[in-house]
Amino acid sequence: MKIAIVEDDINMRKSLEIAMSDYPSYEVHTFKNPKDALKKLDDSFELIVSDINMPGMDGLEFVKTLGGKYEVIIITGNATLTRAIESIQLGVKERCSPDIFIMPPRALLNLSLPSIWPPYPTI
Repeated sequence: MKIAIVEDDINMRKSLEIAMSDYPSYEVHTFKNPKDALKKLDDSFELIVSDINMPGMDGLEFVKTLGGKYEVIIITGNATLTRAIESIQLGVKERCSPDIFIMPPRALLNLSLPSIWPPYPTI
């Protein structure tokens, strides 16, 4: 599965990359902002994991630009109800805080994309 991580904070971007790269079936690509990601995204990407608060173009503007072409998980530590509703209207599958990645990334992705692979075993 080809995944794009779009995150302006280098520490969070690297943490997500390391966590997801533990799975050999994930091909992880990282981008420091939506504009860089838009230059490289193509039909081979299956999932976008994006921060919501970024300078220049924020995560919801980015999702609008994608036009529903990809499955999207939004990461935010300070979402408002208005932003959450807007993300749902844009088709975002999951919204979570950055600390959600203490769970195995595959478990999080199963919450959003159960049709892509067999369920992650529950404990």
